[in-house]
Amino acid sequence: MAPAWPERLKAALLRRARILLGLLAAAVGLGYGGGWHWFAELFAHFFIQYWLAALVLAAIFFWARSRGWALAALALLALCSLELAPFFRAEEAAPAGDEVVALLQFNAAQSPGRLESWLAAATPGPDLILLLEATPDFVPLLERLRPRYPHQWQRLQEGPFGIALLSRRPFARAAAIEPIGPEHPGLDLRLESGGRPLRILGIHPPPPLGELLAGQRDRYMDELAGLLRPEEATLVLGDLNSTVWSPRLRAFMARTGMADCQRGLGLAASWPAATAALPGVGGLLGLPIDLCLKAGPVRLLERRVEADLGSDHLPVLTRFSF
Repeated sequence: MAPAWPERLKAALLRRARILLGLLAAAVGLGYGGGWHWFAELFAHFFIQYWLAALVLAAIFFWARSRGWALAALALLALCSLELAPFFRAEEAAPAGDEVVALLQFNAAQSPGRLESWLAAATPGPDLILLLEATPDFVPLLERLRPRYPHQWQRLQEGPFGIALLSRRPFARAAAIEPIGPEHPGLDLRLESGGRPLRILGIHPPPPLGELLAGQRDRYMDELAGLLRPEEATLVLGDLNSTVWSPRLRAFMARTGMADCQRGLGLAASWPAATAALPGVGGLLGLPIDLCLKAGPVRLLERRVEADLGSDHLPVLTRFSF
């Protein structure tokens, strides 16, 4: 006698859940081993989604009373939880000054979009704005914002690697860095507060999609590491085209003594904007690739994504003191 349809449905669901758990375990393994090949590294960026998938699969196995598979799913869930836990565990605050600085970083995707109207409504608004993918078309916007942000630095260019910095406060130094050439410029900025210096580097390395671009990204980060001094108060911000789970980025952080600004402040999933901006679930669907790394006596107070401003990235606001 054939089993009743609910049992057949349950058996089919279990078969698919087992296959999915195997694929999920393989993806996690590739992510951990991503340091040896650019393609494997791509699997390192999805630990939020891996955690969610493992949770759903564990629930399915428990519902089906498949104890062994449920325990396997829980083991994978625990492994992913270890990767996420540091972002939700409060850390000891670094010594810093009392003055708070707000910095907005925004990959504008070669179009300023609704940034100007958002700034008009923001009170008091950010002290500094780092714009990536800034093209010559941004000139009218930058001029209109000059009364509010009189101190500006820019390397505008066609394509996705132009950069601009707008500031309410004067900076002691602003210069371009070119880790792999003028087509991929970055910003090296120095601020001072109460005699304390802070170095801010705005960067946008190539996306590691393919062997050639991954090699360029690696050279970019290697050259950047040579410019940093771990004892100096420093922030490195930008669209890194990577999450902090990348073995390559972890190697860079270990070499330079830098830490992720998100630790203890939650995960600010900023890309793609279409999913990251969804109310309530955006943090589970998007990727935190618009990053901030820190070294030295910098205290991070807040880090959050802001409203969709017409780019494929969400802007990220970071509040800190030094």
